[in-house]
Amino acid sequence: MRNFKKVLVAILLLFTPFVVFAGLTQSTPNRIALVIGVSEYRNAAKLGNSVNDARDIAAALGKLGFQVDLKLNVTYIELKNAVNDFVSNLEADPEKEGFFWFAGMGVQINNVNYLMPIDVDVRNERNMIRSSYRMDELTDSVADAGNKINVLIVDACSNNPFSSSHRGITGSGLSISSQIPTDIFFMLSASPGQAAADGAPGERNSPFAAAFLNNITKPEPLQMLVLDIVKETLEKTNGTQKPYYQSYLLNNKTYSLGSSTSAGGSR
Repeated sequence: MRNFKKVLVAILLLFTPFVVFAGLTQSTPNRIALVIGVSEYRNAAKLGNSVNDARDIAAALGKLGFQVDLKLNVTYIELKNAVNDFVSNLEADPEKEGFFWFAGMGVQINNVNYLMPIDVDVRNERNMIRSSYRMDELTDSVADAGNKINVLIVDACSNNPFSSSHRGITGSGLSISSQIPTDIFFMLSASPGQAAADGAPGERNSPFAAAFLNNITKPEPLQMLVLDIVKETLEKTNGTQKPYYQSYLLNNKTYSLGSSTSAGGSR
């Protein structure tokens, strides 16, 4: 019996370093994601599927090796802090791969895009600006992080979120983004000026989120994958919603969400 115990202890000691190392590897991945879903707006129409979309995207990213921070129904302060934490994480390692997803309401005022948190003040434009998160701030902060690559997805365009199930502000949707920096992939769920549907009653996801989820695990390069997402979104909306994207993956031309080893080159 004593000999058996000695052998057992020796075996445990032999494999302990491997177990510890494996645990550290899983807890500090190079792929990180911030996924935000807002539906229970306090001062505007509630959305049916944006929280579902965020949950499902977060789950899919987790299976692809991303360390996911899922935030639901955030206030302005919570949204701002979540983005700051996300960017700080990106800054920690130049090999980090970042992914950002926002599902909720968006507004374009004077050609500037804003993401709207749960406590957005919609009484007038000035209040909306003060209580919403400026999208350019997100893009600029991510660009300054200095990490390998970032994917920024915003499902927040629509025609009148205050009285319908669509996302956005009356008649305009979101505007075309300013020049996207190198190695950032930026995508809106609808072209500028188009409505982005939240999803029909009884459906779990928006048409765009459903198309994204149906294609996210494909191993093909992101710059090819996006064409499948655009095509499927058009099919699901009978041609009324065409996603818009800007891609400047100059150093990571073959980057794939379906493979954590596909990014080529470095900054």
